[in-house]
Amino acid sequence: MFFKNTEYFYWFFILLILVLLYIFRVLYRNKKIKKWLGKQDNSLRFSISNRKRSIKIVLKFFVLIFVILALARPQGLGEKIELPNKGISILLLVDISNSMLVEDVLPSRLDFLKKELNRLLDLSSGDQVALAFFANSSVLASPFTNDLTAIKSYLNDLSVDYLSNQGTNFERAFQLSAQVFEGLKQKESALKVILLASDGEDHSAKTYNIIKSLVSEEELRIFTLSVGTQKGGIIPIRDYKNNIKEYKKDSSGKLVISRLQPESLKNFAKWGKGSYYHLSYGSQSIEKLKKDLDTLKKSEFEKNEFIQKKEYYQWFLLVAFFLALFELLLNDRKLSIREN
Repeated sequence: MFFKNTEYFYWFFILLILVLLYIFRVLYRNKKIKKWLGKQDNSLRFSISNRKRSIKIVLKFFVLIFVILALARPQGLGEKIELPNKGISILLLVDISNSMLVEDVLPSRLDFLKKELNRLLDLSSGDQVALAFFANSSVLASPFTNDLTAIKSYLNDLSVDYLSNQGTNFERAFQLSAQVFEGLKQKESALKVILLASDGEDHSAKTYNIIKSLVSEEELRIFTLSVGTQKGGIIPIRDYKNNIKEYKKDSSGKLVISRLQPESLKNFAKWGKGSYYHLSYGSQSIEKLKKDLDTLKKSEFEKNEFIQKKEYYQWFLLVAFFLALFELLLNDRKLSIREN
């Protein structure tokens, strides 16, 4: 047996303090009574049984003990349960180049993108997801997993500081995608998805050839998300305390303005037989994307296995109830004169 909500055990310290305070109060009260009333004490309390009164107090403390144990949720291990798991395989490719720091979409392009991808993950029950990020190079942050909580954790931690080799190289991002899908195991043939999220850049001619190879050799679709505005904004450079110390400048000393360049993203989606979406406040793009993903053929992954936990808190509450009932029915009056 183990307890899920162990933080309730701190109440035992409070209960111990209450016990000590009660003992101190009883001793102090008896001392005062004996001092001021002397032998009259017995005649004034003649009908009260000290032994029964003590039993009632002990019962009250045991009621509190069992209530605390019930709140701590005692549990035990039950039977193993296997649940079928069907969904699609989605590789998230997230751009973390310096231009994603632009604040034309608040709080920044990257932070807004993280928020929207988190919403997508919340809607993606049953899917297996991998996460990769790129700038001028690309890195796999997490292989395919059904643990979307872990994916969200990796996603929320993404920063442009993860890659010192800056720029936007879609070619290397798609090359990494091909390697990731090579190691993917599925029980039946199903469509795989690359979801590329970026503010867009010009791309080389090789990118088209890589996408063409991916789509022809794999049952794969490419969906793209853009973030940013056509007006654009300047690129902040922050210090280790996250304060803006300056803005990025070109070789001539002029401020660099980064603007959304969606054409490459639209082409990727077209070549990959998918769709393009632009992220903005109130756009409902994530909902539209999820609706399109739901039309794709599902694959059966490895079954989710978990051990069902048995709850025992109700037994502790039952004991507390009967102890409280017994304490309530127990009369602290003496049955005879001889009873203390």
